[in-house]
Amino acid sequence: MVKTFEPQIFKFFKTPKYTGITLSLISMFVLASMFVVWERIPKNPLGEKIQVLADESIKSNLLEIASSFHAEVGSKVDFTFSQTSQMSHLMNQDVIGEKRLDLVIFKENKDMQTLAENLNLKERIPLCFMSDDKKGSSSSLLLTANLTENTLKSREALQFARYLAAPSKGQFVFAKSGLVGVNGDFWTKEPNLRIFLSTSKVESLHTHFSNFENREGVEIEVQKFILEEIPAALEIISNSKAKHFLPNLIFTDSPSLNLRSLGYSVKPMNLQDGTPIFVMHLKNNSFYHTSARLMNHLSSS
Repeated sequence: MVKTFEPQIFKFFKTPKYTGITLSLISMFVLASMFVVWERIPKNPLGEKIQVLADESIKSNLLEIASSFHAEVGSKVDFTFSQTSQMSHLMNQDVIGEKRLDLVIFKENKDMQTLAENLNLKERIPLCFMSDDKKGSSSSLLLTANLTENTLKSREALQFARYLAAPSKGQFVFAKSGLVGVNGDFWTKEPNLRIFLSTSKVESLHTHFSNFENREGVEIEVQKFILEEIPAALEIISNSKAKHFLPNLIFTDSPSLNLRSLGYSVKPMNLQDGTPIFVMHLKNNSFYHTSARLMNHLSSS
């Protein structure tokens, strides 16, 4: 005779803790999280090298810094070195052999500045000061790293440029050679920018923020505030031991906030569609130059 199943007799039987629906939802969450992480990973197709055209007078320094950069970050840099007088010809080509240029490093004399403007170089990161090549000249010229317009590796190229400008990285090597350096941003592989928003243009700004994150390889954290709440929030942070949590930038629709006492300068600017917005930029912050490039990106993108 077949007996009916009586669960009270079999004390070890328990209803499954997770149903099929629950497990499916967990799986979907895990996959979504993995996708977000994957999107954050810099894409360097087939491990391609960063192609850099550079002034040969800085060759030994750049090779030393690039070696350290490769050991720490994993990205390789392939240099083409040239005399200052010949760089304009190579920059006009945009491609050397079959190599598409990603970054150009040159001394900013008048001719090179004009050429950079004509070629629409996208970003300019100061590196150090060097002597002028012209005979009889005792002046110094600023050496800068410039992102090319058609690069396909902007993340990696800008990361290397930030490495060159960082006080504990490239600036240390330049100083050993007796070169006068610049006050670059604090070095980290992925800078984190903190932003306060009190504006009606949130959707437009978020689109630009996302584009900048993908191009530059940074992470942007945004917090929304009512305008009147911002001064109190800043006071709390500035009087704490966590001053590094002060926002790098504050965007508002009104110029009424006076935050100079907290180290912010105010700049009116227009977004791509021409609508005005006001930006407060924290002067003393670890990523001053990166946040300044974000401002430039918003007004020119």
